Amino acid sequence: MHIVSKILLAAVLSSAACSYGVAASSMLTRPDDPKAAHLIAPEFGVHADGTTDDSAAVQAAIDSVRQGVLFIAPGRYRLTRTIFLWPGVRLIGYGAVRPTFVLAANTPGFQKAVAVMVTLAGARTGFGGRGGRGGFRVPFPPPDSVPPNDAIQEANQNTFYAAISNIDFEIGDGNPAAVAIRFHGAQHCFLTHLDFHVGGGLAALTEIGNEAEDLHIYGGRYGILTDMTSPGWQFTLIDSVFEGQRESAILEHGAGFTLIRDSFRDVPTAIEIDPHYYDQLWVKDCRFENVSGSAVIVSSEKNPLNQIGVENAVLKNVPVFALLRESGKKIAGKGPTYRVASFNHGLVIPGEGRTGTIDTLYNAAALTTMPPPMSAAIPALPATAEWVNVHSLGVVGDGKTDDTAARPCLHNLFYAANVRRLQPFGAGSHVEADALAVLERLESLLLDRRKMRKRSLPPSSGVMKPKPFESLNHLTVPVAMSRFPDEK
Repeated sequence: MHIVSKILLAAVLSSAACSYGVAASSMLTRPDDPKAAHLIAPEFGVHADGTTDDSAAVQAAIDSVRQGVLFIAPGRYRLTRTIFLWPGVRLIGYGAVRPTFVLAANTPGFQKAVAVMVTLAGARTGFGGRGGRGGFRVPFPPPDSVPPNDAIQEANQNTFYAAISNIDFEIGDGNPAAVAIRFHGAQHCFLTHLDFHVGGGLAALTEIGNEAEDLHIYGGRYGILTDMTSPGWQFTLIDSVFEGQRESAILEHGAGFTLIRDSFRDVPTAIEIDPHYYDQLWVKDCRFENVSGSAVIVSSEKNPLNQIGVENAVLKNVPVFALLRESGKKIAGKGPTYRVASFNHGLVIPGEGRTGTIDTLYNAAALTTMPPPMSAAIPALPATAEWVNVHSLGVVGDGKTDDTAARPCLHNLFYAANVRRLQPFGAGSHVEADALAVLERLESLLLDRRKMRKRSLPPSSGVMKPKPFESLNHLTVPVAMSRFPDEK
């Protein structure tokens, strides 16, 4: 699929979110994308009955996609080994009931250390990548593949555009080392609309990267077990739920966790930073309920690199809000139900020209009742049945035809109706007399302009000659630049 196709589909998918509670499929019908691949195609021989091993079929379908989307139909797909998801390939489930990847009870290889069901991989073999080809030894294969595979390159800061959306994961009993996804990608990689029933497994996610939203993680020793992201920047998690983890919902260090409107309930600890490590942790508009230990455990508490910040958290039955690991100091809650307006731990500089000190700032007050959950930070799009394929509006997309004439149709469809319905462009090169202007228009179509902070595009030096969209592949459609619905 064309690079712009992938950008637009990412924006569409990451704009839809389920509210807290029972998760629903975010894509009830399969979008009209003739260039996409389909797991149910006869050549892959998939069964989707939850019993027959579908590992080979799933991997073959992924391998068939050079860059683009693989649609996953409803069904239960049993996996018995690690599946490798290549850069530029996106797994998108659809149907009234989400498809599920199943790890059956006591699957061999998932009992020791860390063992992953699906892993984002680096450059693949046979498509310009160096992994395992021509005698080249891969320096860093993923260490948690089942079975081990030294020909696979680890995902890294150059792993772009891989994603999984609207697919659930289920880990059966007797797999204590099992993790659903190793998510070590970088730009434009995302996870959205996924339920994880981890049970007695290790975790839903490990080695996280970039961004995720609308994840519901039930059970597991941990929900997320991770350290620094592959590109070294923060990981953002939005509109997600952790419930029933045995030790900590999140155990991490150096991940730069940014948590927006997430919920933690029925866990010993919500967020734990590994001993002797620090993090730049930011928590906003989150909920904590029935946390028997502490909501946050801060480690390396005297390290000036620690930047722990919380804003507008509400808590119920959480007796200890924060624990400073080395000193054992506890920051107590303000009764059975309370709100933390702000909490900061790290280097505090009292003023210009003055020496800073490591300090803890805490502003909390008791509440009489727990406030209702906030609305999702990322609102839902209309149902996929209402989406429109822009090719039906006259867009050709062959890399030669000037598609400028289709702009009035797009303008009338999206602005007059004041809706945000967009079917991804099919594969091809869509030529415009001013490609930057078209991309700016597409941004406006995808986003509710009433809530969007203005996007700045690179300046154009005069009138541009016609260019295919490939020349603009460094630009992205922003999907998280708007104010949240409850903000003024």
